[in-house]
Amino acid sequence: MTRVVVVGASGFIGSHSARALAERPGVVVTAASRTPVARSAGTDGAESTIATVAVDLLDPASLAGAFVGADVVVHAASYVGKDAALSESTNIDGTANLVAAAHDAGVTRIVYVSTTSVYGTGPHRGVRVGDVPPRPESAASSDRHAAEGLVRDAGGVVLRPNLVYGAGDRWFVPALAKLTAGLGATIDSGRARISVVSADDLGRLVAAVALHPDVEKGSVLHAAAPEPVAIAQIHEALSAALGIPVPSRTVTVEQARAVLVPAAASEHQLALVTLDHWYDAEPAWNLAGDAPETAFSLTEAHKEWYRRALS
Repeated sequence: MTRVVVVGASGFIGSHSARALAERPGVVVTAASRTPVARSAGTDGAESTIATVAVDLLDPASLAGAFVGADVVVHAASYVGKDAALSESTNIDGTANLVAAAHDAGVTRIVYVSTTSVYGTGPHRGVRVGDVPPRPESAASSDRHAAEGLVRDAGGVVLRPNLVYGAGDRWFVPALAKLTAGLGATIDSGRARISVVSADDLGRLVAAVALHPDVEKGSVLHAAAPEPVAIAQIHEALSAALGIPVPSRTVTVEQARAVLVPAAASEHQLALVTLDHWYDAEPAWNLAGDAPETAFSLTEAHKEWYRRALS
């Protein structure tokens, strides 16, 4: 048996990671979170096999108790807002506490889910790990990069997704739909190509990295679909699946900026959907296998979630 504790298991990425791990034979999963872990129908009843425990990244005693007997800790608890003090305490101090507790409990591997935002604003095209030096531009991105260093120094592994979609997504598709509806137009005809990954596939990548015996200690992997997708293709997929109309007109990036920044979007948010941001994830899929054939594909569960989220 391999025992895995998923910290942040009540969150978007953590919940999918816990479920993917629980579906693996011979894996015992504990979902650790500061807030209650929601129960939902998992594939083949996987949810019913997941134990739960209350933890707080800023309470080392709660972490120590949760990690006893664990082989792997998955760290999927990050702060992504604008409060600089909360970002530092959660992302840096909290990660330091997690790393120390894991060490004290004899945990052999930590997997940290970070973000490609540590690279800063693009354009980025086909970037492999090491091609672009980190240049975080926000407190949250800077602190998450610092957290990466803590994990890697302890021999852990870092996964960097770009944009994540699927059931539970409150940031990517809802924001894109709101931005487009507010403009009544697409931006630059939706030419920008970006790396995306469904939360289900990201969970599979987390599980693969957590359980694979040959992942290099201290390594970094990009977590994305194998190929990038154009923003225009996402608009078309949302239209076909959810009936969201694709505007017939387009505006330039400069025109969009004049309307959106800072009223409805930040420069960073605008850059995410107007500049290329795509990253080479082949090393991660070499570990996981069974890579998705389509970068952006909505399952029935995704559609149900977005119908509610966008209503």
